[in-house]
Amino acid sequence: MTAGTTSALLVRARDARAWALTADLFLDHDKRLTIDYYNEYGANKVGQWADKRRPEQCSVTNLGAFGNFLRALIGVEAAHNGIAIRPAIPPGLKRLNVKVPLRFGDSLVYLDLQPGKRCEGELAGKALPRIAGGVLAPADLLGREAHIVIRTPM
Repeated sequence: MTAGTTSALLVRARDARAWALTADLFLDHDKRLTIDYYNEYGANKVGQWADKRRPEQCSVTNLGAFGNFLRALIGVEAAHNGIAIRPAIPPGLKRLNVKVPLRFGDSLVYLDLQPGKRCEGELAGKALPRIAGGVLAPADLLGREAHIVIRTPM
C-alpha cells in the first residue's frame, strides 16, 4: 500500500491518526525510498542525485501521494453535471483554504472548507445543491473562476 493510499484511507475514515501517520509516511518516503519510482522501487537512494536535491524538493512519488491525500480530504470528484465535493475532515483541522485552484474544464475552482454543523456549500452567495455526504457545484455556475465555501463538520 502506498503512502498516498494509506493516508487517503485514514482521512476518509476520519481517523485521528491521519495527520501524524501521513507526515511520517511522507518523510519516510522522501528519506528512504526513491526519486525515480519506476526503477528499483524501494531501494535506499539517500545519495541519489544528491547534488541536485535541495530541502524544498520532494520526489515525484511524494507529489502523487500528497495529491491522493488532498483529494481524499476534500472528497472532490467529477460528476456528469459539475463537481461533487464530499469532505472527510479528520479531528483537529479547524479550516482548510485551498489556495491552488482545482481545474474543471475552463474553470479555476478555489475551495474554502470551514466548520459547520452539516455539509453545506455556497458559490457567489448562492446555496449549492446538497448530495449524499456533500454538495454539488454545477458546471454551469462555475464560470472562469469560482470561489466555493463549504461548511462541514470538523
